[in-house]
Amino acid sequence: MKIIPFSKSREHLTNQYDKIKKEFERERELLLHEEVKAEYFNAPTLQEGKGRAIKHFLSKVKLFINPYDIFCDMAETGITPMHLRDSEYGRICPVSRDANLSESCGAYLSGWDPGHTMPDWKRILTLGITGILSEAEGHLERENLTDEEKAFYRSVKYAYEGILIYIKRLYDLAEEAEGENAVFAKENLLEISMHEPRTLSQAMQLYFIYYMVQHHVEGENLRSLGALDSLLYPYYKSDIEKGIITKDEAREMIRYFLYKWTSMHVLANMPFNLCTEVNEMTYLILEEYIALDVIDPKIHIKCGKNMPDDVLKMVLDSIRNGKSSFVFANSEVVKKSLMNIGEEECDAEDYTLIGCYEPASAGKEFPCTLNGRINLPMAIEVILGGGKNFRCDEVLGEVTGKCESFDEFYNEVKKLLKSWSEKSIAEISRIEKKYPEFLQSPVISGTFESCMEKGMDAYRGGAKYNNSSICIFGLATFADSLMAIKKMVFTEKIVSLSELTKILKANWEGYEDLRLYAKNECKKFGNGDVEADFFAEDITRFMSENINGKENGRGGVFRLGIFSIDWIIHYGRLTGASADGRRKGEALSKNISASVGMDKKGVTGAINSATAFNHSLASDGTVLDLAIHPTAVSGDEGLNIMLSLLKTYFNKGGFAVHMNVLSAETLKKAQENPERYKNLQVRLCGWNVYFADLSKEMQDNLIRSMGE
Repeated sequence: MKIIPFSKSREHLTNQYDKIKKEFERERELLLHEEVKAEYFNAPTLQEGKGRAIKHFLSKVKLFINPYDIFCDMAETGITPMHLRDSEYGRICPVSRDANLSESCGAYLSGWDPGHTMPDWKRILTLGITGILSEAEGHLERENLTDEEKAFYRSVKYAYEGILIYIKRLYDLAEEAEGENAVFAKENLLEISMHEPRTLSQAMQLYFIYYMVQHHVEGENLRSLGALDSLLYPYYKSDIEKGIITKDEAREMIRYFLYKWTSMHVLANMPFNLCTEVNEMTYLILEEYIALDVIDPKIHIKCGKNMPDDVLKMVLDSIRNGKSSFVFANSEVVKKSLMNIGEEECDAEDYTLIGCYEPASAGKEFPCTLNGRINLPMAIEVILGGGKNFRCDEVLGEVTGKCESFDEFYNEVKKLLKSWSEKSIAEISRIEKKYPEFLQSPVISGTFESCMEKGMDAYRGGAKYNNSSICIFGLATFADSLMAIKKMVFTEKIVSLSELTKILKANWEGYEDLRLYAKNECKKFGNGDVEADFFAEDITRFMSENINGKENGRGGVFRLGIFSIDWIIHYGRLTGASADGRRKGEALSKNISASVGMDKKGVTGAINSATAFNHSLASDGTVLDLAIHPTAVSGDEGLNIMLSLLKTYFNKGGFAVHMNVLSAETLKKAQENPERYKNLQVRLCGWNVYFADLSKEMQDNLIRSMGE
């Protein structure tokens, strides 16, 4: 294998996708877009038109070659067929008044989600582009096909013909380029243009080809590379046995492979999963990823019963040394969560995590993991406001006003949340029933066996499981606010409900003593307190009953997510002062962690509270953020402590967890001297970033979460 050593190519690969954008010609892009529109709208059906549009685009778009890269895929993707979908969505599915109002007021959001998908990577690698094309052509020869089935198979045929043209055009460019890497790339492109990948390098090259087409051209955001070690291991094993490559040469390819994703700046777009049954590729990928010291792609560690401690320790040691781009998932709980919404055990076992921590049956499920979100603390605010929140004069819910006891007040909150769930489900389902009018996905649909068997696009319900999701967030803020209201209004009668409402509307001004009492003297979620944790357990069960398993608009069901990702800042700005002592506009609590600064019982308290509810109810995922001071986990003993914490959390039923091993002092120094700490990584949510790249508001929130 003759390629330039990665160490000599690295600087030429950094930001390579940004560099080609400087050569984009807007006029040429607009002209091509008009041609693509004509292919789309002039076809007999829009389904068929999408395949023709993709083929035309891939036949004409300007391509680029980096002679220092061993994998090729770069194209001018400023305006692609994806933009046809986006413009049609706005025309066909205008936002309803209720949905627009609820979103602008920070109550709940309901919409479409073409942004969280994963193809069947196993079929892509097994069949190759030529195999999927042949499959579509074979189906077209069947008798008694309906018009819809014919249109679907034609769309897949056209799209995959376009991918082959794209590969051959890249081959021609590579043939013109000079250098060992271009020759290496050319040979791999030639092979995958003729058949399925048969070597490790061919499989890796196909990953980039497919990702570029689905993610950037078709526009279904691709959020996982699947169980990468499991998928690539057979090619590695075969290459080693045949003497095609050595182990060191495999490492070189892995460095190129991983760093190419880094150069894309994929951020949250594309984590990959390491499988629960480890193999030699597991170690090679982890070792090279850690050595690269990069922030993406993100890595999901699927933890099964047989996951060896040495793998876990390797990752945990990396985290405590500042490389935080990992999340651990409890495979047993994930499996139960998918089975809870009707998925077969064998499918649930073979899951992937899409995006941040959202599970899906690999190759069987076409999930939309972020259709909706519900702001839990806002429900309390609206009940206090008599049906309105503190900043809008619009009615956000019906309120009886009968709150003579705490139970009556809490029941009003729950009735409102049930109403929001029903409205969100109805709005999302309304949009989904319109999908066939503007959403056609021949590229990803061609990878699903069930879509090809049914002759049906994934957005029409072609996958085995076609599910949608609604997330609840602000869990600790919600639970803490209820605890404060129960104590201050109904138990100790320090203030009446109407008086508290006026105080909150005034953002606690003139009542600082009461605010501090609410903040410091009322029990808080995140400390293992049974009374405070009750509300988190009760509301997650209640919301599960109102979301999980409800029918959606494309032949599947809804599933509940219990996470916030980075919404806590935006929705915090929209949410008024809350009864837990939080001021207007401050961030809400994150994921299933305590409110910032309210976890007084350390990691043990955080784990006990986080596992107070049944995580298998979170079929769309949930996660605990753990902030650990470096001094607590130093040395061999510290590493064993981290491993023990991870296992304890999973043994108690935890779904997923990620960690930051940092101190508030370090973050403050990094805020004051960003140039000196420009490589400091932090796990923000479903992704990690360089601390220096965050807004000051987000930096401050992280500093407080580290125990300022």
